Amino acid sequence: MKTDLYCTGPFMKGEYQPNVSITYKRNPNYWLKDKKYPENQLPYLDGVSITRITDQNAQKAAFRTGQVDSIRPEVPSQMADIMKTNPNTVYQVAPPSPTGQHYLAMRLDQKPFDDVRVRRALSMAIDRKKLWESVGEGFWGAAIPVAFFDIGLERPPSLESLGPWYKYDPAQAKKLMQEAGYGDGFKMPVMSYWPAGAYVDMLQLMQAQLKQNLGVDLTISTPDTNSYQNAIFSKKWDGFAYGFFVLGSGSSTDPDDFTYGMHNSKSSRNFWGYSNPKMDDLTVQQRSTIDPKKRQDLVKQIMDLSLDEVVRIFVAGTWQFEAWQPYVQEAAHNIVFWYGPAAGASQIKWVWLDK
Repeated sequence: MKTDLYCTGPFMKGEYQPNVSITYKRNPNYWLKDKKYPENQLPYLDGVSITRITDQNAQKAAFRTGQVDSIRPEVPSQMADIMKTNPNTVYQVAPPSPTGQHYLAMRLDQKPFDDVRVRRALSMAIDRKKLWESVGEGFWGAAIPVAFFDIGLERPPSLESLGPWYKYDPAQAKKLMQEAGYGDGFKMPVMSYWPAGAYVDMLQLMQAQLKQNLGVDLTISTPDTNSYQNAIFSKKWDGFAYGFFVLGSGSSTDPDDFTYGMHNSKSSRNFWGYSNPKMDDLTVQQRSTIDPKKRQDLVKQIMDLSLDEVVRIFVAGTWQFEAWQPYVQEAAHNIVFWYGPAAGASQIKWVWLDK
């Protein structure tokens, strides 16, 4: 069956080269006009091209020489390097958002992850603060289940607010592993969403910590994006999957995506095989509850249960950095890092180039 993508947004699909680039062309029939200048039809750009450059040095070189209009550094030092050579760069920094919640997912319907003691042990064997300081250069913080943002939790949260299983305690972690029958550890594959960069550096540090503290030996693979997503969506993966919150989410910012969608045993987006009758009951209740306060209470119960059962091992909430060439207009202040029209994406329909 031949399939294609049809949308009502400002851009239409152009050429796609897997793991190389994707282009979008202007939608001439887009419905929205500029509110400031109602005579102007949006979008302003004729098209957009997104190029995949996995090496950070190559990214910076492309930006410095004007080959690309925008890049997203991962850590402050990368942003500082750009500013040294390109002082007129326009940049924006924002605290960890719903789109920056990094975690280890596990196949919970497979051993050893079907045992909550193992999951709790793995979580307690990770020194998150060391990850944040050494790799994140002090700019990263705690990550949490996304739906917590719908109930007014502090932003960003403290590590202590996440409960006992997020405290770094290798001795208690080792004890839990022994109780579960895995005192000598085990070997396990882990797929990484990212092929390189600071986020893979973080994974490699976790790899060393789990090996040292629990004898858990991780084998890291970095498949291309299509292979990674196909494996997740078809549930043809084993061990760990390392990614960020959109792994398994829906397309909207309603908390149902991150409660029922990611936790109910009957959900098509429960890609890790989690099953708990109590969670099923709570997630069904929240999607049929109209009163906002009552629904918030249910969402909190769901997220508390998710943290207690360590459905995913949340690792870091990463700060967001973005740099633009000085001729890129109407980009910086249109970034929505908290829930909004793009939940973290640039509102590219407003952007125009002054050159």
